[in-house]
Amino acid sequence: MIGGLVFRTIRKGIVFFILFLAFAASAGALEQAKLLTGKDWLLMSYDEKQASMVSSMRTLREHHVPLEKKTDDYIALMDEKTVMDADSRNLEVTQILAFIVYDTEPAAKDALDRL
Repeated sequence: MIGGLVFRTIRKGIVFFILFLAFAASAGALEQAKLLTGKDWLLMSYDEKQASMVSSMRTLREHHVPLEKKTDDYIALMDEKTVMDADSRNLEVTQILAFIVYDTEPAAKDALDRL
């Protein structure tokens, strides 16, 4: 019961953060990340994925979310997530990255919870 409540609260916080990013999008790089979904990710070339990931990582860092992995590591995790989780294909790339970071990097949980 409590675990489910905590999960829903965390999920709402991450969704709020992503909505905030969508409304705050004014820079070109952030605008690009906002428009790309997991479905788009599956069709992208490696260079496109790298540009998108760098942009998404920059967005999270600007909001003081510590990132422990390299760009290529996040690309591999994003590939896995979008292939294995059909629901993620409807989410925006930065949102998917936020979920990946939340699930795999304990040090980032507090920063994501504060958003």
